[in-house]
Amino acid sequence: MRAAELVLADGSRVRVDAEHEPDLFWAVRGGGGNFGVVTALEFDLLPFGTSYSGWLTWDLSRAPEVLARWLEWTGSVPDEVTTAYRHLRFPPIPQIPEPFRGRDIVMIDGALLTGDDEAERLLAPLRELKPETDTFARVPSPVVSRIHLDPEEPSPGDGTTGLLDALPPEAAGKLLEADATNRLFSTELRHLGGALGRPAAGGGALSALDGQFLFAVVGVVFSPEGQPAVVAEADRMIGSLGEYSRDRIYTNFQQAPGDTSRAFDTASWQRLQEIRRRVDPTGVLQSNHEIPA
Repeated sequence: MRAAELVLADGSRVRVDAEHEPDLFWAVRGGGGNFGVVTALEFDLLPFGTSYSGWLTWDLSRAPEVLARWLEWTGSVPDEVTTAYRHLRFPPIPQIPEPFRGRDIVMIDGALLTGDDEAERLLAPLRELKPETDTFARVPSPVVSRIHLDPEEPSPGDGTTGLLDALPPEAAGKLLEADATNRLFSTELRHLGGALGRPAAGGGALSALDGQFLFAVVGVVFSPEGQPAVVAEADRMIGSLGEYSRDRIYTNFQQAPGDTSRAFDTASWQRLQEIRRRVDPTGVLQSNHEIPA
């Protein structure tokens, strides 16, 4: 991101970049909606018109071997590879495509910014497990936003997340044991590390994520009365891997308000509070994840 235009709490408009209001420019890159109403963003484009992307699926009964293989595999892949591992429990409803309708499956989806031959070499250890479905292929970059199969319309769900350190082999057993009684829609591990773990030169308040994996659990909420049970079950699942976490969060995946300081290192948190006091001392702006003045 090269620049942003904001309306501040006092109604004034400002354009921020590396040369103009650099502190505020730093804060809006990762600090959430605490500093102004963003009306425009300026980005550099990246020179990638295609990627080798898709998903692999197995029946959920294959989870022990697939999860163990994926955790081992993520320890050796280069920065050009990003994937997510999920347990998905699909209801038997017509809106779900026939191969998944009413089934519990394991899915690994992702993208590789490599040539086709290198992508196939890198994916070989996962394909050795003979997935039922394999859609990995060369695709236009806009397709990547749909590979994760997230709903494109508002959907009634809730859940929680956490950032995890490196997961040793025994972590797979603990996750599978906890998941054996779980009936929520999605249990997910996203592989982080690599470039995501290295703070960028000149980056913003959150230019890196302090963890090797993001752990997310999401359930469908059919009524307001059912929401507490979904959240409680998601919390139980996140807690099953608590020993591999230092209680950090990533607010983009955090459904409920909480202690936002857990998303930042101490120095960044204090700097964000100072900037909030300067641009919105009376707390006019109400962010989903507040950084108090």
